[in-house]
Amino acid sequence: MEKFKGIKKKIFMLDSTIISVCIKVFDWAKYKKEKGAIKLHTLLDYDGCMPKYVYMTEGKKAEVEIITNNFSLPCRQAGWTASTIAKLYKQRWSIETFFKELKQNLKIKSFLGTTENAM
Repeated sequence: MEKFKGIKKKIFMLDSTIISVCIKVFDWAKYKKEKGAIKLHTLLDYDGCMPKYVYMTEGKKAEVEIITNNFSLPCRQAGWTASTIAKLYKQRWSIETFFKELKQNLKIKSFLGTTENAM
C-alpha cells in the first residue's frame, strides 16, 4: 500500500456491500420485493486493510454521508492536494478486495437465530 507524504491523520476507507439472505427467514432484511439482503457498512483502516468498524443494516439502507474525515480548510494546508485525493480514491479498491475475500472465504451455513442481533 502506498504511503501518503504530508498526511498526518489516520486514513480510513468507508464502503458497503450487499449480502443476500432468504427474505422468508430474515423478514426484517428488506432489499427488494421478493429478495432479502443485509448491507455490511465497513470502515477499513488503510494501514493493514483491517476493519475498524462494521455496521449491519437491511439491504435497502442507503449510505449518503461520511465522505471524508478531513474537516480542515483549505485541504492543501493539511497535505490534501488534488493528486493526493485522487490517489486516496484509487486506493479505495482495497476495500472492494476485502469484500470479495470476505464473501469468498467466509462460508456461514447458519446463524444463531433470525433476528438482526442473531446475525
